[in-house]
Amino acid sequence: MPAKDKPGLAKFQHYGRTITVEMVDPKVGLDGRVSIDPSRYTYEIPLNKRGAIVDVVGLITRATFEVTGWRHLIRFTTSNIGFGDPVIIQHIAIGKLGALGIMEYQDVELDSLPLGKMREAARRAATFTGTLKTRTKNKSSKVTSRHRYLRVIELNDQPIQNIKIGGRLTDKQDARFGAKLDLENVRELLPIDDPRSLAEIARWYEHYYKIGREAAGYVNVRKYIAIQTGRPENTVNAMITRYRAKKPLSKQAKRKRGAK
Repeated sequence: MPAKDKPGLAKFQHYGRTITVEMVDPKVGLDGRVSIDPSRYTYEIPLNKRGAIVDVVGLITRATFEVTGWRHLIRFTTSNIGFGDPVIIQHIAIGKLGALGIMEYQDVELDSLPLGKMREAARRAATFTGTLKTRTKNKSSKVTSRHRYLRVIELNDQPIQNIKIGGRLTDKQDARFGAKLDLENVRELLPIDDPRSLAEIARWYEHYYKIGREAAGYVNVRKYIAIQTGRPENTVNAMITRYRAKKPLSKQAKRKRGAK
């Protein structure tokens, strides 16, 4: 029976590699427990349960992660501007400082660095569960936000207790926490027949034929777009068909075998 991954760790596949993203700050105990300041996490406000102890699922928004499985060592930090704001990669360091061994003596290459997948894996690694005592009465403060996932200190009697890494955000929560801007997160926030979703597919389609099959990792165009967007290949194929019905995509001429 394979060993269970330790808490605070998430993996994904990229061009045949297994990439591991592990949260190293804050430190996570072997039981998944973590102690963290309330300014570094966010969660959805439980409604209509005044004064009750409720279970909540949240996300550590300000954390540091180490990435293994890539060609080089990677370390990056995530952050957000305020409570409820989307998570971004604030800083990233690639490569090794100091003396190099003979196998490490090479230029750092950034081609195909999967930043989007790294940020998504970081969200999964930083998702937690906990308990919260909800406020017992309304405060005078009036809070307005277009984000439903907003934590404001004045509205709660105490911070989240018993924080433990694990749990799962809903699709809507995951999209909201991960989106830089709604328009930049087309795949997660918009349906497949939305013009912006189809435009994203068309952009990767044209890019594939611009860079060539070799640079794309020797995969076909549907597989390449699936890797870049996270959509299943069948969905990608259907979206290409829909886009072609509205706007013509350039049909790429097939090369004869042996032709240069």
